[in-house]
Amino acid sequence: MKKIILREIFWLIFSAVLSLLISFLFMELVELSSTDRQMRSIEKIFSIQLYIIGVIVAFICIYIVRILVYALRVLIS
Repeated sequence: MKKIILREIFWLIFSAVLSLLISFLFMELVELSSTDRQMRSIEKIFSIQLYIIGVIVAFICIYIVRILVYALRVLIS
């Protein structure tokens, strides 16, 4: 039981870090960054909100893929 809990905590932390990176990559692909000094405050707020939404979506997608891989592994064996 302890092994399962530790594995889930590992995946939770790994997914959180990976979703931060994926969301940053998404922001760079759409060429929207809050580090530009000429942006107005409303644009900075929008880019930060978009980044947070990207983190949440990436986190959910990572977990969905993890569940699908686990289900396929169970069905194959």
